[in-house]
Amino acid sequence: MRLRQQIDENSKMLCWHHVFPEMNHNELVGWTEKHDDVAVIMFRNKDDYFRTQKRMDICKEIFAKYTPHIHEIWSKGDTQLQKSMYLIHYGDWISWYIAEIKNIDAVEVNVIDYLKGELSKI
Repeated sequence: MRLRQQIDENSKMLCWHHVFPEMNHNELVGWTEKHDDVAVIMFRNKDDYFRTQKRMDICKEIFAKYTPHIHEIWSKGDTQLQKSMYLIHYGDWISWYIAEIKNIDAVEVNVIDYLKGELSKI
């Protein structure tokens, strides 16, 4: 969820997230058309339950039929905390780097300021 929020806010891009194995029910059915403008980022962890890992591998094959942009990021570290922090940190840098590529200010949130200003009038 954090990566989605960071990309939304810092990169000024719409983003969504889903969690395995839950996404295998409804989200997976939506993969029926080519989407060259969509990227899939899969955060992976070698400690994940083996059946969940297999689901992710199979889904990766399905996604590959509809987008060429699939990226797996494997956690690093010795403990669960280190692995989690690695993925959080990596995701934060992804959102910043996208903003840099797009040449936009990752900190600017004018639309939120506008919303708050309008709400303050009520």
